[in-house]
Amino acid sequence: MWLLEPHLFQANEQLDTLGMHRNYSEWKEWIMTTTERRDAAVGRVREAEELVARLRGGFAGVGIVLPSLRIDPLSYAGDGPVALVDLGRCNLDTALRLSQVLEGQGAGHGG
Repeated sequence: MWLLEPHLFQANEQLDTLGMHRNYSEWKEWIMTTTERRDAAVGRVREAEELVARLRGGFAGVGIVLPSLRIDPLSYAGDGPVALVDLGRCNLDTALRLSQVLEGQGAGHGG
């Protein structure tokens, strides 16, 4: 036996008109799933922000500044956000310095 709460029936009718869901429990499940996806995406973005800060600090520690270092905003805009880190562009002096640091790190690790 279905008990319809009047205030829910109207919302269900509107959602059903949009072709989204057939009943309140499906709608509630969809909202919960959406909330979980959003929370997961927020977590990934926070991790990416922390990583960008770590990279910025690490680069600064060896005298390198990448002014365009950031999270690519389009990478976390879709349904399955991946939060890509954009290392950005730099001038030739910065690229040379980065190359020297990387070569020095490789030589220091037997590479």
